[in-house]
Amino acid sequence: MEPTWDETQIAILEGAIRCIYKNGFQKLTTKCIADEAGVNEVTIFRRFGNKATVLDAVFTREAQTIRDVNVQYTGNIGADLTRVVSMIWQVTRKRQSIIPILLIELSRNPDLYEFAQPSIRVVGQLTQTIQKYQDEGQLKPGIPLMIFSALIGPLIFSSLVEGILPLDGEFDVGKYVQDFLNGYQKR
Repeated sequence: MEPTWDETQIAILEGAIRCIYKNGFQKLTTKCIADEAGVNEVTIFRRFGNKATVLDAVFTREAQTIRDVNVQYTGNIGADLTRVVSMIWQVTRKRQSIIPILLIELSRNPDLYEFAQPSIRVVGQLTQTIQKYQDEGQLKPGIPLMIFSALIGPLIFSSLVEGILPLDGEFDVGKYVQDFLNGYQKR
């Protein structure tokens, strides 16, 4: 069963994300989280127990966002990739550059790997979907993770530079997927 959080817990999770964004995981403290969430540290300990439980909840909540989108193979490559791109676009708009920060921190801090397992499983499912389309001959051969990276990389990059170079115009998910397929779809 998926956990649910009350308003105070959500404020704490959002505060933790802002602290991670500002300082990274190594300098993450319950004091920073409390300050960002507008609560005192005792509230964090009452609601979550400790900083590790807060981190687990942050990753669980982020993974829930991703799991809400059906990432399974359906046989319709355009629809499958559109769902994935829409989900990634929404997450990057909501969280801006937190995704790259989480990825960087995961590579530096193996202890966080345990917390990230739900998100890692979703990426695994997405690469399996790409592999299936390759096996069917609908996508060019290549390393599925690299092809997935080519699909979502520009979305994540745009979230990194958005504060410096704002998007000019409205993002069209359907056109984006079609442009991607024009380059990667096997003809």
